[in-house]
Amino acid sequence: MSKPEKPVTRPADEQEAVMAWEDKPAFAGSAAVAAPAKSSSPLIAALLTVIALLLAVVIYLVMAQGRAEAPAGAQAGPTAGAQAQPGGQEAQGGEGQQAQAQPQEMPSFAPSLTDPKALEALRGEPRRQEGDPFALGKVDAPVVLIEYADFACPFCTRWAQNTKPELMRLVEDGTLRIEWRNLPVLGPESQLAAQGAVAAGNQGMFWEFYDHLFGTADPNSHPSYSVESLVAAATAIGIPDIAKFTADLTSQATVDAVQAELQHANQALGAASTPLFVINDTAVAGAYPTEFFLETIRYQLLAAQQ
Repeated sequence: MSKPEKPVTRPADEQEAVMAWEDKPAFAGSAAVAAPAKSSSPLIAALLTVIALLLAVVIYLVMAQGRAEAPAGAQAGPTAGAQAQPGGQEAQGGEGQQAQAQPQEMPSFAPSLTDPKALEALRGEPRRQEGDPFALGKVDAPVVLIEYADFACPFCTRWAQNTKPELMRLVEDGTLRIEWRNLPVLGPESQLAAQGAVAAGNQGMFWEFYDHLFGTADPNSHPSYSVESLVAAATAIGIPDIAKFTADLTSQATVDAVQAELQHANQALGAASTPLFVINDTAVAGAYPTEFFLETIRYQLLAAQQ
C-alpha cells in the first residue's frame, strides 16, 4: 500500500490558518505508517491534535509579526524625505531634477526662514536700485522676488511663461518688485545667453530680451544659443544699437559681470540649480505652481506689514 501525500496548506491570513489546521484530517497519511485507522490509540490521536494546534499557533504568531512590521517599513521612506518636491530644477552640469511623487500633501506656501545667518543672507540680496534695468516694480515695494535663472533651463522657461505673467498685477499695484540675477549653470551657451541679457540691459531692454528668449523657448527642452541667434533676438525686439549689442555680447566686462553674479549666488546662497527665488525672508528652489508663489507673496506681505 503506497503512502498517501500529506496535503500542504499555505493560509492567507491568521483565521484561515487556524481553520485549515482544524478542518484537515489529523495527518491523513499517518494511519498507513502505524496501523489501520480502527486500531489507532485515542492517546496518539489526541497528541496529534495538540501538535496540529501548536503548529497553527506558531504560524499565527509568525504571520502576525510580519504584518505588524510591514507598515513600519512602508512608512520609513516617506518619513525620511518629508519635504515637498519642487516642480523641477536644472542642476549645474545639466541634470534636470523632476518632481517625485510624494504621499504627503505639498505645502501651499514657503514659510519664512528662522536661522539668523540665513535671514541675513536673504535680506542682503535685494538691490532696490532706482532705474535698475534688471528690475520691475517700485523700489520700495513691500515684497521683493529675486529670480536666479538660466535661459537654457526648461524649468525657468516654464516659470517665465506660466507664473511671471500672473505676478505682474502685483508688480503693477505696488505689492511686488521682481529683480533678475543671471545664474548660468548649464555651460557655455547658458553663459553666452546671460551675456546677451547684460548687453540688452545696457540699452534698457533686458525685459524685452527676457520675454523673447523665454517666450520662444520650448519648455520641454534646452534651447541652443549662439552669437548669431542672440543678435537675431536683439534685432527682433528692436534694440536700437545692434553694433553696440554685438560688441557688448562678448566683451570682457560683460563676461566678468555674469561670472560675478554666478559666483555670488554660489557663495552667498549655495545656489547650484535653477530656478531659485528669494522672496523677502524665504527661498524657493524650483518651479512650483503659480498658486504656491502667490500664497508665498501674500504671506511675506502680511509679515512685512506687521
